[in-house]
Parts: sequence; structure tokens; C-alpha cells
Amino acid sequence: VRCDDDRAQRLRESGVQTLVGDLHDRRTLLPALDGAGSVYVAYPVAAGVATALANVASVIHELDSSPHMVINSHGTVDHNSPSGISREFALGEELMVDLGVNVTVLRIGAFFYENVLLAHSGAIRETGVFANCFGDARPAWISATDAADLCVTALLEPQIGRAGREAHRVADQRPEEDAAVLQIVDADRQGARRRARRHAVL
Repeated sequence: VRCDDDRAQRLRESGVQTLVGDLHDRRTLLPALDGAGSVYVAYPVAAGVATALANVASVIHELDSSPHMVINSHGTVDHNSPSGISREFALGEELMVDLGVNVTVLRIGAFFYENVLLAHSGAIRETGVFANCFGDARPAWISATDAADLCVTALLEPQIGRAGREAHRVADQRPEEDAAVLQIVDADRQGARRRARRHAVL
């Protein structure tokens, strides 16, 4: 967890072991990743993701472990994106593959229903429009619960991906836009294995 707050307390009460950590402070990641069979990373849409992922990869290397890592990314990730954040996510994902991390990246190319109220209601009331990372595209819609289900499935059942550096188009595709709701980039070079050990959520 990022801070020891009420949410962390509720997790502990449900039986989850919590540790306070910071993806930008490598020292705090060692106890969180030690003994983990899988790692889930949900980084906010903000700068710093490449450094954060490099820290995770560095700790995995130091521990001489090979947990299956799932990264919750977004559909606009590309080295040539006009968004600096999307370019940095692309760099971070590429680093994981090049460093040999057993990683599955979920690029959810859909707009979250919940964001209309949680993130954009003020702008909509004031201007009638809101900015987003999809530009002129008309993205599909998804609920946060459905996105979470995809992430949990990838975390607990890594065999849904294929070995190698590939991007797979799955889920319902919008034919008029040729845009997938979900891309899975799987770089499990050691073969897909289910791990029933401890999971680290970062």
C-alpha cells in the first residue's frame, strides 16, 4: 500500500498482509516482492512509470526470482504517441520485456464509465466537454469492475497469454474503428505457469 490508512486497515482485517511501499523508492520494494509468486502493478496516468517499473525489475533481479508480473496499462500506449505519459508507458513496457521479466501487459483501450463522474464531472458542468487520452477516436466503454476482472484473471491464470513478445487482439472489436477493447502483450519467455504463492499488489 502507498500509505497506512483506513483502506490498508480494511485489507488487514480481511486477512491481507500489507506493507507500505513506494514504486519510486527501490528500498521499500524488497520486502514487498520477496517471496511473491506474482506481481500486479497499477500505476496512475502520471509521469514516472518507466522509473517505477525499472525499480521493480531491479528488485526482481536482485532477489533472483521470476514472478509473473501483470501491468495494468492503457490503450493509447505507443512510442510515437503525442502524449508524453503514453510514450513513457511504452518505454516502461519495453524495458520489462528487454530485461527478461515474466510480464503480461493489459492495455485496456476503453473509457471507464466511472470517470464521467469521478474525474470529469467538473469539466463537463463548466464547459460541456472533457479532455481524455483517446483524442479523436471513439473508444469503447468499460466498467472498473470488468477491468478489474480482466486484471485478476491475468494475474491468477497467466496461461491466457502466449509465450513471446506479441500483441493479441481479443474481446469485442469495434469494426468501424478497428480498435480493440483489450490488448494483451505477453512476454513470458519461460512459458505460462500458474503460481499459487503470494501475490504482490503494487
